[in-house]
Amino acid sequence: MLGDLVRRDGNPVREARATVRRPHKEKRKPLPRPADAPGVDRFPALLQPGVRTFDGRRPLLRFVQAAEHPTLAACCRTEGTSPSTMTVQLQHLERDLQGQLLIRGQYGHRMRLTGFGQKVLAAARPLAGLLGDLQRGAEAR
Repeated sequence: MLGDLVRRDGNPVREARATVRRPHKEKRKPLPRPADAPGVDRFPALLQPGVRTFDGRRPLLRFVQAAEHPTLAACCRTEGTSPSTMTVQLQHLERDLQGQLLIRGQYGHRMRLTGFGQKVLAAARPLAGLLGDLQRGAEAR
């Protein structure tokens, strides 16, 4: 058979591929949405998209912590985390909440909250203790 393929075209690979039947690709089913973490209903509707999972609660806690500092670098020094980790966590929170929270400080300018960031902080600050408790519970697992 291979000799026949070579004689026809001179390219056995192309001929072999043409004769091989490929199985029909099945459409992928969408992955099921993970169940909400317990206690989501204790948070205001504004914060719920950011706290649906335990991992979503850590960035919200980091945001509350960062709002107390003039820059993210100062917050990272105080909290003992890396700036890249803090930045990624805040970006995920902004994505989940669908809005910019902070205007990062540059060249001697302090970090500032956006209007949306002020609303989120006002809703999250009273719950900071709850966020910390839930974070410790997730890490213990």
